[in-house]
Amino acid sequence: MQDTVDIEEIARAIEDRSSSTYADALAVLMNLTQVIPTYLKMGQSVRLRDFGSFRLEVTSEGAPTQEELSVQHIKGGRIVFTPATKLKESVSKLHYEVVK
Repeated sequence: MQDTVDIEEIARAIEDRSSSTYADALAVLMNLTQVIPTYLKMGQSVRLRDFGSFRLEVTSEGAPTQEELSVQHIKGGRIVFTPATKLKESVSKLHYEVVK
């Protein structure tokens, strides 16, 4: 068993459990990877129902006053994913065992 599942494998799994074809599922997933960053760049959070939400978080150096704060103070940004309650609950019910 692989440690990582790629987008093609997810598309196959969607095809197996829905009326979507592999090509349709893959197209939606590929477009999702392009659409989500577009909304994040516009300053919006993206919520995918029972999956979770994505938001952009910016880190910066402090400035003495709000008036002195500028884009030069920004160190960078990162995408933050917050899982939805349903996703967290499904993972919390996992059974763990030691593999030797």
